Amino acid sequence: MHLRAEFAFLALQELGPVIGFSLNLSPEIEALARSQASPLDWLHRRVRRELKAALGPSVPFLMAIEETDDHRRRLHLHGVLQLDLTTTRPEIITGAFRRAGGEWPKARQHQVKLTPSPDAGWISYALKDAWKTTPFMRRMLATSTLRVRFRGDVLSATADVWRAARLSYSVGRKLIVRGGAQPW
Repeated sequence: MHLRAEFAFLALQELGPVIGFSLNLSPEIEALARSQASPLDWLHRRVRRELKAALGPSVPFLMAIEETDDHRRRLHLHGVLQLDLTTTRPEIITGAFRRAGGEWPKARQHQVKLTPSPDAGWISYALKDAWKTTPFMRRMLATSTLRVRFRGDVLSATADVWRAARLSYSVGRKLIVRGGAQPW
């Protein structure tokens, strides 16, 4: 999963400038997400729809879902989107994310955080608890307070990002299999 995310991140960077994001959900949207067979897929569609409405037809992005480690186990999202902050106003982006996550009536400034030009460490941060979501760990942690309480995947991306990531992976794999020989 981490390798897929790293290649997806590289694919986004190849498309242009990237912005990291964190999105906290409203209690209502979180409850609706948890009621879905795959909360992440449902949230992915909401984010895609709101980004499209605010910014146009295709904003490539990837995102991961995570629960907080506190007693509330609050769902939230971390991700990366390909946008240039020199040509896109940040308030348009945060507005789209707020609509997707269900707008908070108070402390709105803490609902969405944008991080310009995140490095590859951002993906490690976004997936820091993904190990808990593997089938083996879900079984092992089933009765533990560490278990995740949502179903489904932890990582999603738009189709164009996955296509570009697969291409980058296949090129990298060929280099490794050939013993690191220069392709040119």
